[in-house]
Amino acid sequence: MRKTPRPHDKERWPHRLPAACAAAALLWCVRAYCTGEAGDGLFWTTAIVAAVAVVLPRPLAATSRWTIWAAVVLTVVCMAANVERLTPAKGDYFQLYLLDRLVTVCFAALGVGALFFRLGTGGVTRILLGTLPMAMLVLARPAPGREVTPPPPPAFLWVLFGLIGLLELARQGAAHRAGGATRLGWREWLPRGGWMAAALAAACLLAPPVEQAAFALQRQLLELNLRSPRHREWRRDTELALFRALPRGFGQRTRLLFTVEAATAPGYLRESVFTTYLRGRWLAPEGGAPLDPADTRPGTGAGMTRYALRPSELRLGLERLRVDVFAPRLLTGLCLPGTAVTLHGPAAEEPYANSNGMVHVEGGALARYAVDASPADAGESAYPLPDGFSNPAYLQVPASLAVAVSNWIEQCRGLTAARSAAAAAACIESDFADRFAYQETIRLPVQPDPLVNFMVARAGYCVHFASAAALMLRARGIPARVVGGYVCREWAPWLKRWVVRERQGHAWVEAWDAAAGTWFLVEATPAAGRPDPRREVGLARNLKDLVLSLWRNLRALVEEANLLQAVADTGVAVAQWVLGRLRTPWGLLLPALLLALAARRARRRRVPEPEVAVRRALTRAAEMFVRRRVPGHLQRRVWESWDGWLVRIGSELPEARRGELVRWIEEYQQLRYRGTLNLAEARRWIAAARRARRR
Repeated sequence: MRKTPRPHDKERWPHRLPAACAAAALLWCVRAYCTGEAGDGLFWTTAIVAAVAVVLPRPLAATSRWTIWAAVVLTVVCMAANVERLTPAKGDYFQLYLLDRLVTVCFAALGVGALFFRLGTGGVTRILLGTLPMAMLVLARPAPGREVTPPPPPAFLWVLFGLIGLLELARQGAAHRAGGATRLGWREWLPRGGWMAAALAAACLLAPPVEQAAFALQRQLLELNLRSPRHREWRRDTELALFRALPRGFGQRTRLLFTVEAATAPGYLRESVFTTYLRGRWLAPEGGAPLDPADTRPGTGAGMTRYALRPSELRLGLERLRVDVFAPRLLTGLCLPGTAVTLHGPAAEEPYANSNGMVHVEGGALARYAVDASPADAGESAYPLPDGFSNPAYLQVPASLAVAVSNWIEQCRGLTAARSAAAAAACIESDFADRFAYQETIRLPVQPDPLVNFMVARAGYCVHFASAAALMLRARGIPARVVGGYVCREWAPWLKRWVVRERQGHAWVEAWDAAAGTWFLVEATPAAGRPDPRREVGLARNLKDLVLSLWRNLRALVEEANLLQAVADTGVAVAQWVLGRLRTPWGLLLPALLLALAARRARRRRVPEPEVAVRRALTRAAEMFVRRRVPGHLQRRVWESWDGWLVRIGSELPEARRGELVRWIEEYQQLRYRGTLNLAEARRWIAAARRARRR
């Protein structure tokens, strides 16, 4: 008895060959991407999923339901497999792990998902788009210290292009067979493969000049960007220039920088410290030593490390300040009160600090941290370390300004006769308040020096007042340093927090009191130029701040909860539970039962009912009859109906053959599509068609 042909046999290899080529391209990319210390979970997961897609009897139906569910399931699976790279290593949200998340999602949704459907031109495009993000990261990441060294970037890229070319050739062959045509011969495969090989070779030869042109264009664009007005905008940095004007409308800038949760107003928060004055600008001390983690104490918080900012000693009555930063890129360091004792930051970060109490991390500022500080009156306390005479820069006055500074001291009422550092600071504050004006929009000339022009104009903003006060105190033998930061005294009732806005940036002076052995704060800026906490913001600004706060808290909750790790842990727990049940006597019977059910279902499919088998045999006999009786260029296409096909080819066949073909097809359709199949008549037609086919 001749074996009845199984359905969809013609769909198997036309689907499996392109799927195998696509799987090879994906695995090549994933292997290079996963090479490293983070593990090969994504590679093995991709290999298993690709093997399942290749051995499927036929591709999935390209409906919206199948496409969406396949993308969702594969995205979750691949994210769980790549969880080591998706877990944030640092507190900053904009880190490399975000790129790994995007790569995983694009790869899962576009690349692996395309393997389960018929690979047409759109499927090949999805495979290529799924591999590109991984290829970009592979080319951008060098491989020092990796256990398995990936191929050099050019070789990796050319092999990938070659695999994509093989995928396209396999797709063309599968599309040719699916259209009902005969297989492509070697005379057709040779020019197709030759054109693709020539394109790949041309790409290899053109790569050096294209790279040089791209680098040249990049340099040109970079130079244009460096010359742009945006580059010259005023911002806080490692230097404080006196000849720059404040941005237009600085006093009206209400952008939220960070919030502070505290019982009382934090007051002056130090960000940067400047000690050396050189040609119209203040320079911050270079370097800084990493802070050593202190002993863990209750209340630090999960994932937070405690750092000592001062030598360890017993301190009572400390207040905890919790800071949430909304614009970390606008800050150059951590904003801390002068009485800060300990810092609580993310365990993955490594803060640096110098002797002046300036603390910073790589990238500027942390997104969230906490500070233990001693309560102070309105937060007006200076950082107590180091000794005022430990650094000669605290008494440095430029030689070009020595005579001018002496004249400023003579013009300041009572400064020459002041017997203490506090009295000298009070004289400077009073003189500036009486004879000088705060002017936000002033721009002082560079020559001969911005401070000389400031004392002549008697107008400037906080940086000018603090700079002149610091040099005058130094000329009197009182160590002084300029501090840049923010004054936090504004309460936001909607947020229930103390807030710091961009307009609250400020500069002041810390002077050394030798008699008391400590630093104290000097506010040289007149009252009109100090940040005003009573200046209210509008309803729209309050609403925007509330939305930003809610969004930031939600994002922090998602990151701290680590949903990806939860997915991975859930998968591990399920796998362990299943393995534990399989080790029991009843668990051993479960696989046997499943195999028996699968075998029974497969047997039912192999032995169809008589009527179903005869209908299939009818279809097969009709196709074979037409293939033998009609030339190759007139073969029926898959999407054509029998009647439409006969109309199309009727004029190209001899009348006798056309009449015979019409008669056979009409008999076939009457038998095949009748509600109740006449088995005897159908078998008779099949036998007659086979005899006619042999003639």
